[in-house]
Amino acid sequence: MVIFNSSPECSNVQPRSTRRIPLSAERIQKVSTLLLIPIGILMIRSSRQTWIEFAFFDLAGSAEWYGKFTMLSGLTITIFGSVSALPSTSPRLKDWLSWTVIVSSLASILILVAIAIRLEQINAKIENTARTPERTFDDTFLDWFGKLLADVSVNVTDLIKPRVGFGWQNTLLFSILAFFTCLVSRFSTSSCRNSTAYAKSIIKQIPKVDEKKL
Repeated sequence: MVIFNSSPECSNVQPRSTRRIPLSAERIQKVSTLLLIPIGILMIRSSRQTWIEFAFFDLAGSAEWYGKFTMLSGLTITIFGSVSALPSTSPRLKDWLSWTVIVSSLASILILVAIAIRLEQINAKIENTARTPERTFDDTFLDWFGKLLADVSVNVTDLIKPRVGFGWQNTLLFSILAFFTCLVSRFSTSSCRNSTAYAKSIIKQIPKVDEKKL
């Protein structure tokens, strides 16, 4: 009777230890990798949109090497999301692609931030040049005239200052999303593996029921 009463407890413990822990991490991993597919596609699209706005024309990201790099990064993100959704994909290939996505998305973020910093430096030089009349007539009886000319030139140069466009903002947003989504995917994958190993160790510790004694 003692063996008969202990066997249902073992059957109840086994499903709880093997189902609850891994499935939540596995679902997070699947959802995060599937989200990378639309993120990569939108990143490719935003890389072809306007990154820098001038007074008379706009510059698309894909017109220069940095836009082509973010397009390639978006393609890598899309491939990783698609390949990870296939159950036949080897874990080694998934691991290599995930690191590639993390590095490429981080590099895209750094490139986009560098572009914004460079534009700020250019705008600072333009504004400094526009303030030249104020410095020219400084400490003279025409200093009021120099300030007036400087204000007018600053207002004019504001119209021709380069600014980041809508495509640049979207590309930066999708690069950040891809970076953190891939990190979540890697973390959930490792958690799922650790949970599965922990569940298997619990199963090994469960005493087997001797059918002959029953």
